[in-house]
Amino acid sequence: MGAVIATRLAKNITKTLEVERTIFWSDSTNVLYWIRNESREFKPFVANRIGEIHRYTNPEQWRHIPGDINPADLLTRGLTATDLDKRKSLRGPLNKEVEQSIDQMERRTVTHMTLDDQNESPICTDNF
Repeated sequence: MGAVIATRLAKNITKTLEVERTIFWSDSTNVLYWIRNESREFKPFVANRIGEIHRYTNPEQWRHIPGDINPADLLTRGLTATDLDKRKSLRGPLNKEVEQSIDQMERRTVTHMTLDDQNESPICTDNF
């Protein structure tokens, strides 16, 4: 579901802004395996979501980041709000562990952006 939400978010952002290329990161090797295979090989729930991901992204856009250095997992590690606020990786450049891990992979130029639109959200939160 995280990959589907990322796909929907990227689809809505690229409607508004010119984005040359998008890279998606996941710490789930299962999800990356599913994305790199045909959606018809899976049960309906997974197949429908993989089909949506395939409509709007290319499997080559998806990369792996180890879970122990994934900044998106910080909240699941029991950090207090004060500790979370001290983490520079959430407000600025990536921390050294992530940079070293990415250096071992393919190095590319990345553009960061923040959108703040109070009127419309690309993710429907009414169902959650």
